Amino acid sequence: MNYLKTQLIHIIKYPLLFTLPGVLVFSIILIGCAAQGPPGGGPVDKTGPTLISTFPENRSINVAKNCIVEFIFSESIDPRSAEGALIITPKPDKPPNVKVSRRKITVDLYEPLLENTTYILSFGRNIKDYRKNQTAGDIKLAFSTGDSLDDGIISGKVYKIPEKLNAAVWVYRKHGAFPDSLLGSEPDYIAAVDEFGYYNVTNLPVSEYRLISISSQSVSTFFLTEDDFIGLPQKDPLIIKHRQYKIKDINFRLGKLYLKPFRLFAVNTVEGCLELNFSHQILENSIQNANYIWSKNADTEILSSWIHEKEPNIIRLKIQGLIEGETYEVSVENIKDSNDDEISISVNPVKFIWHEQVDTTGPKLLESRPANREKGVPLDSEIRLDFSEPIKIETIKNSVSLWKRDTLKIPFDLEWIDGNSLLLKPQKPLESATHYRLDAATYSWKDYDKNSFIDSTLTIRFLTVNVDTFGSITGSVTSNKNIDFRKIFLECILTSRRGFIKETHPDSLGFYELLNLLPGKYTFNIWEDKNGNNRYDCGKLIPFQIAEPFKAYPDIINVRSRWETAEVELVY
Repeated sequence: MNYLKTQLIHIIKYPLLFTLPGVLVFSIILIGCAAQGPPGGGPVDKTGPTLISTFPENRSINVAKNCIVEFIFSESIDPRSAEGALIITPKPDKPPNVKVSRRKITVDLYEPLLENTTYILSFGRNIKDYRKNQTAGDIKLAFSTGDSLDDGIISGKVYKIPEKLNAAVWVYRKHGAFPDSLLGSEPDYIAAVDEFGYYNVTNLPVSEYRLISISSQSVSTFFLTEDDFIGLPQKDPLIIKHRQYKIKDINFRLGKLYLKPFRLFAVNTVEGCLELNFSHQILENSIQNANYIWSKNADTEILSSWIHEKEPNIIRLKIQGLIEGETYEVSVENIKDSNDDEISISVNPVKFIWHEQVDTTGPKLLESRPANREKGVPLDSEIRLDFSEPIKIETIKNSVSLWKRDTLKIPFDLEWIDGNSLLLKPQKPLESATHYRLDAATYSWKDYDKNSFIDSTLTIRFLTVNVDTFGSITGSVTSNKNIDFRKIFLECILTSRRGFIKETHPDSLGFYELLNLLPGKYTFNIWEDKNGNNRYDCGKLIPFQIAEPFKAYPDIINVRSRWETAEVELVY
């Protein structure tokens, strides 16, 4: 800058010595010095902007109806982060003008504010600096044009937030009635969720509300997709009964929630099979009850049916009786999706043209559980084999054997889950710290087109867990609510081993015990299994249906070999 000052003095003293190009270059240098943007050099900035002050001040009363609102931050704001991020409640008829100038955001509301009304202006956690660092907390301002503020509060926690994604809670106020669908509806309020999962919706007026939690790439875009992670509340109705009424512990568990009806939408001929494409993932054990309704000119026989292993929204049928080049219609009844919703029977049948295709590829093993050479296999395990396509049942009987220590044959029962998934169920529990071997003489196995199995033999070896290393956890569940503890579902998860989960129900007094635990660190999930199906029910948006009450415990419980970890109390 000293150099620039010297040049400026020279220009003033000797203006004729400087040509126009020289002046232009000098002007560019000055403009470059004044350019705004992220600073260069020094340590990397990893801290988001901090809100320093607002006008009017937060929680002000008797605010002028024609005021212009200002937010002042600790550093320059990226204008793009403020675009479309502001929510004003009550919503004005005309969208406000939001202007960013360095550290200041100005909100011009254009029209006078309503009398005796509490206003909330919220950016959530969307405001960022030029290095894309976002604010640590919710950027929100509440004030009133009257002499008091609405102070109703709804608070709680959001669980299962995906890594590297933000979460928010959208709040819909009842105006006469709730809309038939919250999909595509802009919320009346928005509350940011902090890094620990907590949220706090403040300054709510007396009314009834519905809440949903959302986690996606942009929580300020009020349009839900099935790629988003969505959570529904675990209590309904939510009513702020007076100005300072508080509702606590309204929790959410995020996950994938289907937004469209479960239906069959496409049918194709693939690899000699009929492939039925559904809008949702299919509940595996429901395929056995499926009823396929064909058009009148179809005289069909289904030889086998199975769920596609890599695309679980697809059912494949090995079928005979269809005529080459003919057009048919098919619809399906009595199957469910992974959320236990039944397929919509009002949807029209789907048309397809049948083409004969010769299958020349033999079946092969896609996956086994346990895997070959797996260690630490639980003693109550069943052996599952997933194939690339169905194998005729009569060709597989008497060709599979299970051995203990390579010498003692173990009796088991065979059960087909669907056309390409076979379950071997030992008639007695497996023994501790023991080597087992499954042998299959697959040279005789064939598919429905008489193609032989890819390999002539199949061997899977595994080692069961050593019970001498087991530990246990005992304790009790307590609650200040009047609940039936026997309906509580307790899930214990080993953090170091995927898929090792123990489950139990407490007794009527809340006492529980978890036995046969591998050594390691465990976390807990608890929910009220209200319908007794031993799985978590996440609720529905259409029709609106609350989720089962859920709570997670991030505290790590350490289990040691041959040791009881006792008196672990879980407050629900």
